[in-house]
Amino acid sequence: MDDSSSFYVGYLPVPRPLIRFLWLALPLLVGAAWMVALLAAGSQPSPGNGIWHDADVQHYRGRVVLWPYPILLPTDHPERGYLLVESGKHGAQRDWPALVGHEVEATGRPLERDKALMIELDPGEAGLSVVASAPQGTLPAATGEEIRTLRGEIVDSKCFLGAMKPGHGKTHKACATLCIKGGIPPLFISKTRDGYDYWLICGADGKPLPESLWPLIADPLEIKGRIESMGGVRRILVAPTDIRPL
Repeated sequence: MDDSSSFYVGYLPVPRPLIRFLWLALPLLVGAAWMVALLAAGSQPSPGNGIWHDADVQHYRGRVVLWPYPILLPTDHPERGYLLVESGKHGAQRDWPALVGHEVEATGRPLERDKALMIELDPGEAGLSVVASAPQGTLPAATGEEIRTLRGEIVDSKCFLGAMKPGHGKTHKACATLCIKGGIPPLFISKTRDGYDYWLICGADGKPLPESLWPLIADPLEIKGRIESMGGVRRILVAPTDIRPL
């Protein structure tokens, strides 16, 4: 076969015209593949800055409040409340009436995202035990009566604060639903320029999120409710009639 021919036969040397073409085309193809990969990666949603210190057991001392989900207010920093949960997809399962207002010691692994904090308690009394047998002074009162309208979605706090990344969106709906059904406190998150803003979401009566609203988890929503804060934790109280799917 003529060496100037561009017809390629597998068991013969590669023709010179084809070699020249490959020297030009292959770098362009590799560069295009890199550009597509970079664009695809850049279009993915941010996993967020949540951190789960799952190998770092910490000890905390403070008082427990139910709001309506259990929160530990540390003795040294009562303005930095920690949501309390168990291992796995379970909210904290304790004898809360016997613990509220008492000084306790909590042991577990912290999760944090921005200013939101959580402790995954160790099992049994190793995770939460009473230090002082009598209530220690007056518990802080909730502040704020602001009514706001927000757009966003309901997520489970444990995954969103760092147990999974990203812990929100339609792809996380099944996981978030199981977590909230298991007692993990639900959050309402709203997109901001720098990330997300978030609140505990409760019923209008201050009780846990009604089961009738569980099908709306991870769906785009508009809600209207009253904002309150305590121990650095904010919550929004919402009636089912004040929730509108988008």
